[in-house]
Amino acid sequence: PAFGATARSAAIHKAQRFSDHAPLTIVYDWLA
Repeated sequence: PAFGATARSAAIHKAQRFSDHAPLTIVYDWLA
């Protein structure tokens, strides 16, 4: 639960397929 609370934004990139994995980018707030 504490780890998820540090997520600041998330994006799913559908336009370009570069892998069979989920094209997901998550930005965490670890250095604040």
